[in-house]
Amino acid sequence: MNAKERVHQYFYCSAAGGMATFSIQNKDCVLFDLTAGGDSEDSLTICNTCNYNLIFSIRTNSKTRFTVKPTKFFLKPGNTTVVRFSLKKAYIDELLKQEIPTKDKIEILAMRVSGVFSDVATNAPKDLSDLIRNRFKASEKSQGFKSIDNPGEETMEGNAEMEEITKYRISVIYKSGAEMVDERMDAAAPVTEETQVENPAPMIVSKKAPCKQLALLSLGVAWSICMIAIGYFLCKLNSSP
Repeated sequence: MNAKERVHQYFYCSAAGGMATFSIQNKDCVLFDLTAGGDSEDSLTICNTCNYNLIFSIRTNSKTRFTVKPTKFFLKPGNTTVVRFSLKKAYIDELLKQEIPTKDKIEILAMRVSGVFSDVATNAPKDLSDLIRNRFKASEKSQGFKSIDNPGEETMEGNAEMEEITKYRISVIYKSGAEMVDERMDAAAPVTEETQVENPAPMIVSKKAPCKQLALLSLGVAWSICMIAIGYFLCKLNSSP
């Protein structure tokens, strides 16, 4: 199975005791090509694989660097949506002039909702983002939930009447074209003993080794000089009347 065929499935228990699942198809990270010559784009395919209605919220700790569409959405059982990420060329030019970020993350929040909420969401598509945002805020407040947007400590017990929120984070990787190919190949092919033998780790030579050898050589020379001096002294002592 290659990188494009992988499906990652995640689980969480709802407050009602049921099991809700969703999957992220094709990707385990978001990759941006910094050598595309224009805007760089990537996407995640998210599918509701359970028998319940789910709402989703996509968050990031790097809101100013790239855009995410959609950030809030509702999925019925078996439905799928594509979340698109876009990095503008202006930001790419800035990234190439500075140190490439290594800690950018995407956070996916998912929560089961009731049939009543599903009916409202279906009949009010223009207000859907606000409805989902408010629903997550209410649940997070009741459970003391912490996330990328709310990194503080949890302070409250979970409310049994509120649905549990599941969250999953994936990394954002900024690479050149060649590095992106290597990254996908590395993700698709597991490391085996053969590949480890073909690509051995470089030998690390201690910088202290030459100093140690020089010290031993100096000690040997000093010892030889001392032995010669002692021998010369003994000869003089024996030859004296």
